[in-house]
Amino acid sequence: SEIQNFLLPQKNLYLETSNAAHVLSRPEFIKLLKDHGSERILFGTDWPWFGHKQEAALIGELMNAAGFSTYEQSEVFSGNISRLLSGGTKA
Repeated sequence: SEIQNFLLPQKNLYLETSNAAHVLSRPEFIKLLKDHGSERILFGTDWPWFGHKQEAALIGELMNAAGFSTYEQSEVFSGNISRLLSGGTKA
């Protein structure tokens, strides 16, 4: 897919999930998760058309399909943004 040509993994690039699972195909979204890794994905709920509960379930299912562990999923749902907002980084 062409999208991977523009969203190349970078040390200072974080992707957030708002609406992405609804505009990308399932294989495209899973590939982005795998390419960028759990440490560079942020769970986003700022898109007004989706409820938190349903969006968390969808993103959780896609992370399962990408092979993310329970710990990696918790990092996506809260750990990564918490670290970023506190000024910390993860190598």
